[in-house]
Amino acid sequence: MVIPRTKARAVLLADGTVAIFGGKTASGEATATVELFDPADGLFADAPPMTLSRIFHTATALSNSGEVLVVGGMGDAANSYEVWSPEEGGSSLRLLQESRWHHSATRLGSGSGATAFMVAIAGGQAPEGEQPMVRSSMEIYDSRTEALTDLVPLCTQSGARPLSPSRMTLHSGFFWEAAGFHLLLGGYIDAEHLDASSGVCALDVGALAWVGDNSEIEVLAARGHAASTSAHGIHIDGILVTGGLDPGEDYSAIPTAEYLHFSADGTSSHLPGFKPVSTPLLVPRWDHDAVTTCDGRVLIVGGLTGPSVDEASVTAVTEVFNP
Repeated sequence: MVIPRTKARAVLLADGTVAIFGGKTASGEATATVELFDPADGLFADAPPMTLSRIFHTATALSNSGEVLVVGGMGDAANSYEVWSPEEGGSSLRLLQESRWHHSATRLGSGSGATAFMVAIAGGQAPEGEQPMVRSSMEIYDSRTEALTDLVPLCTQSGARPLSPSRMTLHSGFFWEAAGFHLLLGGYIDAEHLDASSGVCALDVGALAWVGDNSEIEVLAARGHAASTSAHGIHIDGILVTGGLDPGEDYSAIPTAEYLHFSADGTSSHLPGFKPVSTPLLVPRWDHDAVTTCDGRVLIVGGLTGPSVDEASVTAVTEVFNP
């Protein structure tokens, strides 16, 4: 990359390039810089910056225009979101309902329906300066109005027990468009990042309601600081959950990914089933990002390779998963 960085976020743009947003450089400073990766030639180049420097933020493609919603992050950016474009960089800086970092932000559709314009911003933590806490809420951004919905409780049904931990941070969010589910996977339920979860819960996007009982639906490894994205081939479709930080005694980077194959039995009244299959990474990593390219492969970008945040642990090495 142009700049070695950790805690950055990567997004596939409509023209097939990948935009990489912010993060922390090897010098330890947060950055507002953005760079573009072109899969055609394998090269990285500078792009217009964001309005604010951000770490522990999210970046989500909004439409075929190339605009990207960048949300939250530790420090001064925690209570804000902005819309970035390849031509102008960051703009339209506005306030969140709740400040948050280590959250997820997932676009809820790609077609012409109402949900295609919505991004679910879920979980995360309160920023430094407030009482440490893990968020138990979700707010939804509508790109047509550039506004947010009221807060929605996480992973709960009205009058029913939680379907998975009702608070989460450093988890993964994913939209399974074929079945209309927004999935939240893993992460931590505590602000100290010691209690990792392998649970999964699902939102029926059409009804905006949490559904089913996920007591038997789990990923193979409890992991936080992981990254997830779609991975698809001619006969397969699923989610690739990559790396993360092992909450065990050694607190080391996880050297594996899990490929979650979707089953065909997901309905509006049951959680979708999937079969997780473990696969090794070339480089153990955490606080990285992963994005699906146009041909269905997954580009895994940057992150940390050791248990501590130091210059030697920050990697500029990328790798590609081919399903």
